[in-house]
Amino acid sequence: SPSIWARTRWVAQYGGRNTFTGWTTNDRGWQYTSQGSISGISGTVDLNAFGNYRKTADSSAGSVYRVYNPNSGLHHYTMNGNEVTNLVVAGWTYEMVAFRSASSSGVPVYRVYNPNNGNHHFTESWGERTILVSKGWRYEGVAWYANKNSSVPVYRLYNPHNGEHLYTTNYAEYQKVKAAGWSAEGIAWYA
Repeated sequence: SPSIWARTRWVAQYGGRNTFTGWTTNDRGWQYTSQGSISGISGTVDLNAFGNYRKTADSSAGSVYRVYNPNSGLHHYTMNGNEVTNLVVAGWTYEMVAFRSASSSGVPVYRVYNPNNGNHHFTESWGERTILVSKGWRYEGVAWYANKNSSVPVYRLYNPHNGEHLYTTNYAEYQKVKAAGWSAEGIAWYA
């Protein structure tokens, strides 16, 4: 009934993909199996996934999401909602919309990947991108566009222990992470 559909926030649909389209809210739950197993619990259990739906972004202006891997300590940034969902299902933690991107008329921010340690790096410097690629990093294209007319800085910090960079528009977070031993690298671009 329309009354029930208007309140739907959780569905049970078994299989590898949820195809239910009647959502009226971004806050969603999905029971994807009733045959799960958990070490220490006898019998089968229901397994569920909960989270917020995010529209897959394209190269137009939009949100850049930040997720965190509690196992490796790495952060990842993407405009792609499907990538966020896949990482969360794989055990990453969704943290926030880190910042907003500009339209494709902005300044490109390049994405490179280090296959040796799993780090991604983002830079608006073509020269920095080129140096990293010459050292074995994989160029993955333009991640998003910086806003050349904005006054909102995106700060960049470097972790000397694992090689990760953290990007934030929150100056208090920038100072706190710096105090924890990260190298403050200043403004990376504007969002």
